[in-house]
This record gives sequence, structure tokens and C-alpha cells, in this order.
Amino acid sequence: MLQFKISKEEDNNKVSIKKDIDYPVFSFKHITTNKKYNINYFNKARDKAKAYGALFYIMDVFQNRSWLESMNLDKKNGFETISYKELKFNPKSFDLARDDKLLIVRFKRGDYRMIGMKEDNIFHVFGFDFNYSAYDHGQ
Repeated sequence: MLQFKISKEEDNNKVSIKKDIDYPVFSFKHITTNKKYNINYFNKARDKAKAYGALFYIMDVFQNRSWLESMNLDKKNGFETISYKELKFNPKSFDLARDDKLLIVRFKRGDYRMIGMKEDNIFHVFGFDFNYSAYDHGQ
């Protein structure tokens, strides 16, 4: 949800609109076609439904916090970052440099991860890590 301030300048009677706080908007346009890292990872409808439920829950949590609030949280409640070069899959139709920073959102009690990139207020979701294989977790 975006919030705007509308103000009227007294001297020239102009109305200006300024974005007050940026909240995340999620885009799935560039999600990978690699089934190991998209929702088709799950074969059973029940498992897929549970993953969708957890995903919608975490999206709701993040959409009710500003980007600034989320960026100031620890990695278990906010974001962690990795370089694109660490990722073991490619997003669909999105140009990235090897050193571009990706954001990782943990969900389903930390078992799953949503991986993407922030561009303005949009979080472009590139894929998911359901089995700790999308990048080196240092475990």
C-alpha cells in the first residue's frame, strides 16, 4: 500500500502529490522457469497449497511494513542479501550483473525463502528456495 501526501502551495495555487512512504509491491513476472525454484517444485496439491498459504501470509506481513521498516529488521524477520553470482538459477527476462544484490525473505518458519530484487517499491520475485539448494547457505 502506498501512502501519499497531497499539499497545496499557497503562493501559486498548485497541488503537489508526494509519496510519503514506500511499501512493497510484489511482481512475479520474472519468476524462473526452473521447476526446482518455482512453485511447481511441489508435486502434491496439498503441499503446493501449504506453500501458497505461507507465501500469501508473508506477503501480507511485508505489505503492511514500509521498505525502511523491513530493511531495519534482522534477517529472520526482514531481508538478507546475496550477490546474483551466488544464485544457482536465472530469473526470466531480467538483466542482472553478477554483483547485483538480491534480497531473500524467509517464510514458513524459515524453512522457505523467496528470492528477488527491489526496484523502486517493487519486489521482483525471481524464485524460491524450498530445499536449501538455490545458493550456498553456509551450513
